[in-house]
Amino acid sequence: MREKGRTEEDIAAAFFTSVNVVKQRLRLASVSPALLDVYAEDGMSLDQLMAFTVTADHARQEQVWQAISGSWQKEPYQIRRMLTEKTVRASDRRVVFVGLDVYEAAGGTVLHDLFQFDDGVGWRMSLCSTAWSPRS
Repeated sequence: MREKGRTEEDIAAAFFTSVNVVKQRLRLASVSPALLDVYAEDGMSLDQLMAFTVTADHARQEQVWQAISGSWQKEPYQIRRMLTEKTVRASDRRVVFVGLDVYEAAGGTVLHDLFQFDDGVGWRMSLCSTAWSPRS
């Protein structure tokens, strides 16, 4: 339905579910195909797969999985931590000072985690952007 141009709201209405559920399912489907194969073969849990949705970078997702796949430390929080190591939480004082609108307008990258919420907001900001400047 999404490929046919239907909105998330249309899909949710067609299946009598919430828009958030549709967004979550679409995000799960966008994880690296290699990791979806691992999940299909019972090589990882659904919670682990959900942790990989924090980034759309398939190469980074696969790199993190290779780093932890032979380890005992495969908890979802560990996966999220590794994928977001160059970001700051929404509660960070710099985030509060700069503000989301200003940060995005300056070209900053914002990660939305649909499965985990950061202080009720569920977004993180990349430290690599030039958008970290005080308001004018």
